[in-house]
Amino acid sequence: MRSTSWRLRLAVSGFLFAASAICHAAPAAVTPNTGCQPQVSVRALPLTYIENDAGDVRAVTALNRNSSLPLTQNSFGLGSTYAESHVIVSWKKDAQGCPALDLQVSYQKTAVHIASELKDNACAFEHVHAHEMNHLAIYRRWLEESPQRMGEFFKQRFESLTALDSLSRNQETIRLALVEFGQVRAQHDTFDSEAEYDHNQAVCDRFIPKMLDRLKAEGKLP
Repeated sequence: MRSTSWRLRLAVSGFLFAASAICHAAPAAVTPNTGCQPQVSVRALPLTYIENDAGDVRAVTALNRNSSLPLTQNSFGLGSTYAESHVIVSWKKDAQGCPALDLQVSYQKTAVHIASELKDNACAFEHVHAHEMNHLAIYRRWLEESPQRMGEFFKQRFESLTALDSLSRNQETIRLALVEFGQVRAQHDTFDSEAEYDHNQAVCDRFIPKMLDRLKAEGKLP
C-alpha cells in the first residue's frame, strides 16, 4: 500500500473583516409604536481573482496546510482556491429617523493556485484547474445570492441588533455577517467528496499518483 495520497484541497480563509463604518448611531431600541420597519440593504461586489501556477507541490501543500482545511502529513495539495471574506457595515437613520442597515460584502485576495509540476501533463493540469474552477464557482454563486440571503437574515435579527449600543451593534453585525458568509464551507466540503478524490486518482492515465511517487523518490515532497 502506498504511503502517500493526494488531495485537491480548498484553502478557505479565516473570514477577515476589514472595516466597520458607523454613519449614525441607531436608536437604543425599536418598539412597535415607532412605526419603523426593518430596513436592510446588501450590496455584493463582483468576484475577481488571479491564477498562479508558479508554485510547486511543496508551495501549494503549504498553502493548504496553513489554511482552515489542513492536510494530513501524508496528503499533498495540487490545487488551492483561497478567498477572504470582506464586510463593510453601516448603520444610519433614514429621513424619518428610523434605523437602517447597509452592508457591502465581497471576497478579497481571491487566488487559484495550481502546482507547477502539473504543467508537464496538459490533461492533469486541466483536470486540477477544472476542480478549482468548481470551487471558484461556489464562491461566486454564494456571493451573488448574498443580497437576498443576508437581507432576510438581518431582517430577522434587526430588532435585537438595534437594541444594542452603537459599538456592540456594529461588532455583532460584523460577526453575524462573517459567520453567515462562512456557511459556504459546507458546499465546498460536499464537492470535495471521497468519490471526487477517487476519480482524481484515476484520470489522465494515473499521471498524478505517478508524479507524486516520482517526487517522493526524488525527495521533493514536503
